Amino acid sequence: MTLSAIKALGTVWHVELFEEVKDEAALQADCESWLKLFESRYSRFLSDSWISTLNQRGYFTDPDPQFIELLSLSLNYYEETRGVFNIAIGEKMSQTGYDSTYSFTPLILKRWYLRSLIFFRWVRKK
Repeated sequence: MTLSAIKALGTVWHVELFEEVKDEAALQADCESWLKLFESRYSRFLSDSWISTLNQRGYFTDPDPQFIELLSLSLNYYEETRGVFNIAIGEKMSQTGYDSTYSFTPLILKRWYLRSLIFFRWVRKK
């Protein structure tokens, strides 16, 4: 049995079950609710998410135990992989174009493009 596709976290989720459930609609709703809650807490694209708050302030007041657990696990994985696993790459991802619109246009190209537009508008006015 496969639940209906769920759009969340910038992708489409396909949940396949290997046994029957009594209330497929309730399970679908629970999955959608959980993904929405997770996204609201951890998406770097939502300015009021926990992760955005931490990134903006550099600290978090009275964090939820789940948040502490995820950060602790991430630090463990970072140490165990000698830095290969690293959740602190949001800025680098943005610079390479992985942004909320999925433009995949590196920041340097975006800046060049904006400067070019400004220059060409300035030239056209003359």
